[in-house]
Amino acid sequence: MSSKMKNEDRDSSNIFSILLKRMSMATILLAGWVFVGAPAYANGRNAALANDFKFFCMRGTPSYESLDAYASALKLPIKKDLSRDMGHRDRLRSRSWTVGSDTGPYELAAAEATQGDVKVETCGIGSADGNGNEIRADLTAHSNFGSSQDSVSPDGQIKTVVWTLSSGERIVLTHAITGPGFYLSHVEKSLRSK
Repeated sequence: MSSKMKNEDRDSSNIFSILLKRMSMATILLAGWVFVGAPAYANGRNAALANDFKFFCMRGTPSYESLDAYASALKLPIKKDLSRDMGHRDRLRSRSWTVGSDTGPYELAAAEATQGDVKVETCGIGSADGNGNEIRADLTAHSNFGSSQDSVSPDGQIKTVVWTLSSGERIVLTHAITGPGFYLSHVEKSLRSK
């Protein structure tokens, strides 16, 4: 393997790692809200969250621009807006919106990272009151994601489930092992057009 390919692999791993860390941080923040007191919802809450994820994030490959335009058209209020230019056309940006639903509000998020020739885009939802185990069961029963790879945080509090689709895209569910709190995202890594 040439040194250029090794560097490209390392760069693309860097971007993917940064996005996964940001998603994990979002989950930790959501889990923290649970201790403040999250409202209780009927059992339909988790199914509704899984359905909304499919609606917003599984309509095609994730696209920051498309989700931003769609959220603007729906007049969703922006919750967070972060952007960092790293020079040489490299950047990180993310935006999230508060979505109201019949079962309660949740956060919809889009992120995009570009570094060198690699671009990673995500679409995700998160909620302090959703049950990750139930959402996983719903996704497994009603989606054709195939088998998953599971990992648990060193402190045993957070579980991450990754499904790799045949297209190479990934579905990542990060959730509290006991109690509510989750973040679910659709991640696509590609070569950036010049």
